[in-house]
Amino acid sequence: MRIIIVVLVLIACLSFVIAQNETLNQTEFNETESAPEPSEESPQSNEPAQSEVSDAVTILDAKKAALSLAASSAIEVAKEKNLNYSELTPIRDEFEKQKDTIGNVQDRASLFATEDLLQNLAKQFLLKAKEIGVRAYGSRLKDKISQLKETRANESEYYSERAIEARKIAILRSFDHHVDIVNNAINKSESRNVSVIEVKAALDEFVSLKPELVSAINSMNKDQILATNKRVKEAWKKIRDVFIDVHLGDKIQRSIDRGNSITSVAESNIRKLKSARIQTGAIESRLAEFRKYLEDAQEAVNSGDYVAAQDALRSARNSLNELKTTHDKAIEVKT
Repeated sequence: MRIIIVVLVLIACLSFVIAQNETLNQTEFNETESAPEPSEESPQSNEPAQSEVSDAVTILDAKKAALSLAASSAIEVAKEKNLNYSELTPIRDEFEKQKDTIGNVQDRASLFATEDLLQNLAKQFLLKAKEIGVRAYGSRLKDKISQLKETRANESEYYSERAIEARKIAILRSFDHHVDIVNNAINKSESRNVSVIEVKAALDEFVSLKPELVSAINSMNKDQILATNKRVKEAWKKIRDVFIDVHLGDKIQRSIDRGNSITSVAESNIRKLKSARIQTGAIESRLAEFRKYLEDAQEAVNSGDYVAAQDALRSARNSLNELKTTHDKAIEVKT
C-alpha cells in the first residue's frame, strides 16, 4: 500500500520537472527588444486552464487528506497524554469544514484562496500542538498516524492514486504547452523573415526528451526523475539561448542596415555641401570612421560574435554623434 505522505514527497519531486510556470515562463522569449512575445491566444487556451484547475484540485485533495489524518492523530495523542487539546479540536473541525469546499472550486483564484486558507489552518494547528507539548511525543504520534492509515487504507490509496495521476497529466500537459510556446514564437519570427533553423533544431532536441520524461514519471524513481529533470532543463535553456541569439543577431543586423542607410544619406548631403562650396573634409573623415565601425559590426555579426558587434555599434553611435556635430559646425562656418 502506498503511504500518502511518501506519495506527496514523490509528487513534490515530480512537480519541478516541467510544471513550474515561474521557471519556464513565456517571458523568457522576450529578453531582447526584437524577440516576439508568445501569443496568449491558442485554440486550446480555455481547455487546459480548466483541466489544470481540476488537476490542482485533485492534488490539493490528497494534501488535505494527509493533513487531516495528521491532525486527528495529534488530537488522539493529546488525549492519551492528558494534554489540553481543547484549542486543537475547533481548528481541526474548521479545517474539515473548509476542505469540503475544494470540490466546488471552478477557477484559479478560488483554488488559491482555498489552499491559502487550509494552509493557514494547518499552521495554526501545528503551532498550537507544539504549544501544548504534542511534539514531545513524536514517536507515539508516528505510531498513531500509522494506525490511522491502516484504518483509512482505502481513502489513502484513493487520494494518492488520483494525485499521482493528476500530477503526471499536469507535467506532460505543461511540457506540451511549452512546445506550443516555442512553435508560436517560431511562427512569429518566420513572419518577420528571421531565420529560426537553429531554434527548430533545439526544439526537436527538447521534444525528443518527452518519452524519457514519461518513463521517469511512471518509474516514480527519484534519481531517474532528477536526472531527467536536469536534461529537460538544459534542453529548455538551450532553446531560450538560441532564440535570444537569433533575435539578437537580427536586431544587430537591422541596426547595421539603418547605419548603412544613414551613410547613404550622409554621402548625398556631402555632395550638396560641396556644390555649395562648403568644406567637407572633416565631415568625410567622420563619415569614414562611422562606416568603418559599421563594417566591424557586420564582420562580427557574420562570425556570431555579438559582443564585439554590439561594441562596434556603440562606437558607431558615438561616431555618428561626432559626425552630426562636425556637420553642424561646417554649416555655421559657411553662414
